[in-house]
Amino acid sequence: MQVIKAIAVSFLASGLSASGTALAASPCRGRASSSHSPLDQAPVSSASASHRRSVLEISRNEKFRLVLVSVRINGNPARLILDTGSSNTFVSPEASGLAVMKLKLGEPPTKGTGFVNGHAYWGKVTLETGTRIWTDHKVLIEDMKNISDTIGQKIDGILGADILNEFQCVEIDFEHKLLVLSSK
Repeated sequence: MQVIKAIAVSFLASGLSASGTALAASPCRGRASSSHSPLDQAPVSSASASHRRSVLEISRNEKFRLVLVSVRINGNPARLILDTGSSNTFVSPEASGLAVMKLKLGEPPTKGTGFVNGHAYWGKVTLETGTRIWTDHKVLIEDMKNISDTIGQKIDGILGADILNEFQCVEIDFEHKLLVLSSK
């Protein structure tokens, strides 16, 4: 499993970890507040935003308890599963706007999420996570219909460690339904 630099799952109202113990100091503590808004800051390119914070709305899939993240792909709203164990970000052909027949077949990742249908293709999309924009970001394009059918709601892809590793801190605020991605 690929290691992410820092993960803090924060229950801000109680100050407790998922196990019920007090949270230890972490790079994320003290950065989050109830005033988070996905509209706090205008998007900027990833090259100039290494010190920025992105705040994304999240929801939960109650059937499987998955964390779903709201992002933009090629300028359009999309819902991705947050998967810290996935090496790569996956996007559906519909969300990417790409025809898979014109793309290069991807090799299965050696770690993290595998291909659902055994066939994924490399493509490039513009991915917006709050204040950060990745232009021509390399993602795996794969049909998400099986995942959507299984969990009972439409999913446009999987947000993986290739994006999460760009941040020093990944904080999930379940109370305020936000994902806070921050760097120094």
